[in-house]
Parts: sequence; structure tokens; C-alpha cells
Amino acid sequence: MLCCRSEAKLHSSITREILNKTIKGFRFCHFSLRKESCALEVSRESEGFFPRRNDSLFFVRKISVLAMPDWVLMEK
Repeated sequence: MLCCRSEAKLHSSITREILNKTIKGFRFCHFSLRKESCALEVSRESEGFFPRRNDSLFFVRKISVLAMPDWVLMEK
């Protein structure tokens, strides 16, 4: 499970559909918005798969393309 947090508010154009289409191999699991931060959790489509470092960095790069460059990866 990957968890990305940011103090910046989520870009309004980032939707479940965009995430599903943009981040190949990852499935949208959970999303939450808070006053100070937002969190996004994703997991590999195959059950029991835990992303390695390269997978995590790839995810962060794809998110950065979606106007959220200040997100950082956090292990849950």
C-alpha cells in the first residue's frame, strides 16, 4: 500500500478516473481530503503484491505530472 500526503489541496481535476487511466498497474483504493493535508492510497492490481522502491518512485513521478509535485511517499 502506498500513501501520498501533501499539505497542498488536491488539484480539482484529479479524479478517480484520471488516476485509474494515468497510473497503469495501480488500483485506486482510498482517497481522503483534510483541512491541512490530503492522502491517496493505491495498491497493485495483483493481490499480495507490495510495491518495491522503483514502483513507488514511478507512482510519485506520475503524480507529479498531475500538478502535485510536492507529494511525498510514505509507507503505511
